Amino acid sequence: MIPTILPTPVQATFSGRTLSFSGFSISKECAIPPYAFEMGERFYGRQGKTPLVFRVFSHPNNQAYRLTIAPDAIIVEGAGPAAFIYATATLLQIAIIRDDAICLPEGSVLDYPEFAVRSVNWLLFVECRSWSQDDGDGLDALFKRVVSALDTLAYFKLNGALIDGFGWNPERFLGYAAFMRRLAAEASRRFIHLGFGGYNAGYGAQWHDFDGPKFQNKTHYPDGEVYPCISPEMKSDIGATMGTCLSNQALRRLKCENIREFVRAVQPGLLYIHGLDISSRDGAKGAWATRCPECRKRWPNDESNAPDGMAGAFADFYDELYEAIASVKDQESDYDAARDCVVVMPSPNYSSCREDDAEWAYHTEYFHVLSGCLRNQTLQPMLREQFIGHDTQKRISEMRAAIGEKQGLSIVLFSSGDGFYNSLPCTADPSCAKYFRGANTVVTGFGNAFQEPRQAMTAEYLWNPIGTRFPVDYPEESYEAFMAFYRNVCHGQILPEAVFGKEGLLPLACRKLYGDEAGAMIEPFLRPQTVTVGKTTFAIAPIAPACNRMLPGTRFSIYHRFGNRIHWHKDLNDELIERACEWTVIMEQIVEKTEQAELAYKAAADKCRSPLPLQPDMRSIHLKRMAVTFNLTVKLGRLVIQWLRILPDAYDAYKAKNCPDALLERIEQLKNAVTAAAAPLKQRKLSVIDLNGADIGQALFALDFLLDEAENISHTLRTGEFRDAHLTVWW
Repeated sequence: MIPTILPTPVQATFSGRTLSFSGFSISKECAIPPYAFEMGERFYGRQGKTPLVFRVFSHPNNQAYRLTIAPDAIIVEGAGPAAFIYATATLLQIAIIRDDAICLPEGSVLDYPEFAVRSVNWLLFVECRSWSQDDGDGLDALFKRVVSALDTLAYFKLNGALIDGFGWNPERFLGYAAFMRRLAAEASRRFIHLGFGGYNAGYGAQWHDFDGPKFQNKTHYPDGEVYPCISPEMKSDIGATMGTCLSNQALRRLKCENIREFVRAVQPGLLYIHGLDISSRDGAKGAWATRCPECRKRWPNDESNAPDGMAGAFADFYDELYEAIASVKDQESDYDAARDCVVVMPSPNYSSCREDDAEWAYHTEYFHVLSGCLRNQTLQPMLREQFIGHDTQKRISEMRAAIGEKQGLSIVLFSSGDGFYNSLPCTADPSCAKYFRGANTVVTGFGNAFQEPRQAMTAEYLWNPIGTRFPVDYPEESYEAFMAFYRNVCHGQILPEAVFGKEGLLPLACRKLYGDEAGAMIEPFLRPQTVTVGKTTFAIAPIAPACNRMLPGTRFSIYHRFGNRIHWHKDLNDELIERACEWTVIMEQIVEKTEQAELAYKAAADKCRSPLPLQPDMRSIHLKRMAVTFNLTVKLGRLVIQWLRILPDAYDAYKAKNCPDALLERIEQLKNAVTAAAAPLKQRKLSVIDLNGADIGQALFALDFLLDEAENISHTLRTGEFRDAHLTVWW
């Protein structure tokens, strides 16, 4: 029988013969990371006569490993330290370990990843904030949960995770730096890049003081006059003054020292340094035209893609930031940021997969010029996801040709499951990673703590996107056909057999994580279900986490899809009320599905027999956490249904200028129910470490929204007047 390895190896040849070993005599011909032996203790710790040899072999990819399994010896070869961890993970997946023997298939494996850095995102609100690992059970439990999550990533050969954002504050709370440094050290032992996000300018989503300083353009510091410079595509002119000036050397020194101090204190493995929020050619040209006289003197060219224009200016700025970061070294911990920290720079000009070919040609020229001006080509400019053009050419391949082989390049994939586009726990969109070939780093916007199977699926496509056993065939005959298919995959409207079928990737990921029985119990609840009510067709799934677009008020909500949010306001109309009625029916189905998921996950926790080598009991604890979250979101969903049912009746009463007492009583009942639901969450939030409140805080946002809605409706029905709506928006 051919072993099933996740992610699929690049090359694997097995004879079909099973070999049995009583134990091994280990010979180390090179240094092996201690973590490889911790991971493989059940395997490597069995003493016997069969030689098990560790040695280095030459390969252009330093994460490559080679396994040779023969009757007389097992040879484990790695091109670099991390390779021995990946080799161990493969051995553990194909081994059957019994009390009296270890059984292995005879054969060989040669394997290496497509992308050097393969990262998931543990944050709940895109890349910005809310720690998915924090469950409000204290610092020690959080540390244990994160370390277990790092073990899971290492087992599936992922080597990156965003853990916090959005700002550079090493004292976000008392003990923050020491805690994160401990976690970063644990990640480093596993050759995982623990990632942190923040701004180099603009500060659009950095709205809390604890996120760190937001530097303005000032004639001198700290008390000089504030002035505008490069004005990004922001929702406010304030953005033009928020640290945008590239010629202000005092400002640049402040920024460099801020980031350098963060790196010194936290010792991160990855920095996601966001620039001005500019995605398009027109946005870049318009912003560059607003530069201040001093910037215009230093970079006189009005062209944004010129060496003495915007591209050259940002290359100079990036170099200074990178050199500040790379200067950090710690002899005691052996941390060297130049070696250990990947630096990605999204924006300006992060692009869009929906742009035309002329727009894309502009971006390739911009990054060609930028890379030509950079002194430090190991830092990585970052693009948003790109696939094929209207000419059907692979866009990242074109970008690689434009910038050259030595220039670092990274991609961030925001498509689904990120709390922005949707909150579906599982879709097939990681399969689109094959279009990113040529990039060094891929950071996905999903894979939080509530999406463990998605993490394993992501590992498959980031490791071996071309040779995967689970290929998804995207239509490439035209740009329009490709994008239609991609959108439907992202929104759960298309469920490819390779991923969701009986022998697909999703069932395999669940088995690898939780064992055969428990995996089979939860897998159906990870598969989106298409629902059509009236004018609305949507893919639904159980609600988890509570930070979920199906719950209005949690930063973003699904109601954005209608162009206007459904809420009580003076411009409410018949169409929005009709949509509210549709969503009442849909939410009833979502809540029912979530109730079923709670029972399934609770039962699966008792049946969980995780094959993971380290802390397998944590997978059962995770399933219990999921069940508790489903219990919470069922309660939230029922309150949402209660509110949705009030809306049309309140709207009719307002139009009729006649409000029945029974309706006011229903509104009071909603207020009381929301207040009662919030009380235990507020108590639980006291133990949350994340100052954003983590998932518990997001649940409270939903309850605050519903309470505001109830009070606003009641006020209108009593007075005939509408209050100004205070809606949470990202900026």
